[in-house]
Amino acid sequence: MRTAFLAALVAAACGLLDSGSAFAQKRDRIYGQTCNQLFRSCFRICARHKGEPDWANCDADCNAGQKTCRATGVWKSRNATIMPARR
Repeated sequence: MRTAFLAALVAAACGLLDSGSAFAQKRDRIYGQTCNQLFRSCFRICARHKGEPDWANCDADCNAGQKTCRATGVWKSRNATIMPARR
């Protein structure tokens, strides 16, 4: 009984630790109030994950997000969709 409980507890803990895609990690949230701040935040995340296979196209994604933000006012990229605050 105790062994089954511990096995279930370990399985649950492993399930919670598996975050899936690297782009979904909470600590890597893009934040900012302008398109430029969002762009810098995105590139900081790319620098943190440089060389990781899941983040291979991160720089291109940040560039696409900035272009979209400047054209439409909404940051749209693979890892976030954000409406920047207008000043």
